[in-house]
Amino acid sequence: MFPLAVVLHTIARAPGDSDSSANQGGDSASPFVPVLFFWLAIYGIRALIQGERRRRQANQPDQLIAAGKYTQAEKRLEADLAKAERRAGRDSLEACRVLRALGRLRVRTGEFAEAEADFLRALAIEEQRVGTESLDLVSTLEWIARTHYERNEYADTVPVWRRVLALREKHLGPKHQLIALSLNELGMALSVAGELEESVSVQRRAISIREQKGPPQQLALSLRNLAWVLVRKGELAEAEALLRRSIALVEGEQSPGPLALAETIASLSDVLLKRQDPAAAEVEARRALQVAESVLAADSEEVIRYLDGLAVVLWKGNRLSEAEVQLRRVLRIEEKLHGDDLAVASTLEKLAITVRSQGRPAEAEEMQKRALSARERDPSPEDDSLAVSLNQLGMTLIVLGKYREAEQLLRRSLVIWERRPDSPNADMALTVYNLAFALRQIDDPAAEAFLWRALNLEERVLGPDDPQLAVTLDALARTRAEKGDAAGGETLYRHALEIHEKAFGHAHVEAAPLIRSLAMLLRTRGSFGECEQLLRSNVQLMEKNFGMESRAAAAACFDLGNVLQETGQLSEAEALYRRAISIYDRDPENDAPRSALSTGALARVLEQNGDYIGAKLLYQNAVAKSAQSLGTEHPNTLQIKRWLDDLLLRLADPHIN
Repeated sequence: MFPLAVVLHTIARAPGDSDSSANQGGDSASPFVPVLFFWLAIYGIRALIQGERRRRQANQPDQLIAAGKYTQAEKRLEADLAKAERRAGRDSLEACRVLRALGRLRVRTGEFAEAEADFLRALAIEEQRVGTESLDLVSTLEWIARTHYERNEYADTVPVWRRVLALREKHLGPKHQLIALSLNELGMALSVAGELEESVSVQRRAISIREQKGPPQQLALSLRNLAWVLVRKGELAEAEALLRRSIALVEGEQSPGPLALAETIASLSDVLLKRQDPAAAEVEARRALQVAESVLAADSEEVIRYLDGLAVVLWKGNRLSEAEVQLRRVLRIEEKLHGDDLAVASTLEKLAITVRSQGRPAEAEEMQKRALSARERDPSPEDDSLAVSLNQLGMTLIVLGKYREAEQLLRRSLVIWERRPDSPNADMALTVYNLAFALRQIDDPAAEAFLWRALNLEERVLGPDDPQLAVTLDALARTRAEKGDAAGGETLYRHALEIHEKAFGHAHVEAAPLIRSLAMLLRTRGSFGECEQLLRSNVQLMEKNFGMESRAAAAACFDLGNVLQETGQLSEAEALYRRAISIYDRDPENDAPRSALSTGALARVLEQNGDYIGAKLLYQNAVAKSAQSLGTEHPNTLQIKRWLDDLLLRLADPHIN
């Protein structure tokens, strides 16, 4: 090739330069001029060819996909497919290659049904060309399985993975590492399809292959997959052991990387939480977050999962303020990445439940309304998430006493659930119960019918022994008792307690409200013996679970004191009231109303014992406490004042004096 430097030198020289012997004769043209024009033409043509080549490369499907121009890439691939079909035929391997590329693109863009059609056609061509038992079919089969999975057609993935496994076993033998890979895929497909027993068997076989030969990272993956299946089966102890072994295999290794390690540690935290060990679960959740943050930016979307997991652990451990901190960090990241759209709705709802549980329902209401607004802006708002949002906001409005507003939202939620082809479900049952609760607060006669409907749904969806049924039975029992059907209420309360004992064992602390409600109903029916027995067991439950000096123990003492006073056991009743007052008086800012009522009850005992002066002083003290904490017109204040007035009238009677 002629040196470009010579061409440039020739351009730079002037026609009259005297240092060239060829130019001494005057103004004759340089002999380099024709050569110059020749090479300029060559370079120009070459530049045009390279430009055209770059333009064609830029329009290649791979380049278009890399640039995010999916629509253009799809059109180009469709054109390439048409050319391949004209040139080599519809059933040619050239057409098959384009079909596979088109299918992969459509998976990327979420057109899974169209992608499946492309892969199925490609598979038919491959089977025709290379036979139905060729190992070359595996890649296309794997893509077909993915299209089923992405459309939640989990059962349809199983036969595809079985075929992949059979092909690999035939060509590679039963102990090849790719057999372990296929077993893993088949095992997870079986798990998602609900075939847990076979899934466990398949996963164990994958582990046995990888234990004999193969990198530890792959064995760690198989151990983790089996652990996930065992968690679904409720076999938590073995799941925990497998996850710890998986972590030990990959900790400190370069592969599979910190994120895979963080994911496994987070799974271990989930298992520990299910095993009722929140302290250990928190340690692992914080460790997973630390590992993830070592490779992720603090405000990246990937870190959200680990923050959310830690928040759940803290929430389960009743450390709500700490859970709130983590959820607010999640919310800040999502708002930065997505603004105020649908992506933040779920976090807003979790945060709302957290602040509501801390006694801030008004703040929760604002968050839930914002989340609901985001869901309503979604192009397809008639979905489960919207129904759940409506139900959660309805619950908050009930806490705030906005029963009519809650009713409207809950009825709207119920309409969405009723439209579902697979209704009823647990969320629908909860919506019906909440609607019944709201109606009950406004004395709507339809409340009872909705309670019976909720009970029927819960029995169908959750089973006859689920603890949620006890909650609904409790509400029904109160409703029947309020309508004068004490016998019906008693039957319902006893049924609720039977369910609770099956689920949690005898005398579980969560049964305390039911025990108290049944005891109070028995009191109205004159069954004081069993009533007293139930209330004594309630005192023991509160002391055991919350402490001898707890507010819960004080409330249980007050209830038992009422019944003992009514049955004439005044000495023990007096001791119980004094104990309750001593506990309440330790926190006068929060417990003054309870202390006032207990003081009034103690005054009545003294009055019954003939200590009128002592009773008068206690009544006056109780009225002052109640008026200061609740107001002079509060029903409690007025009741205690009536007791005092009655005593003063008796003291004014000369016969008593």
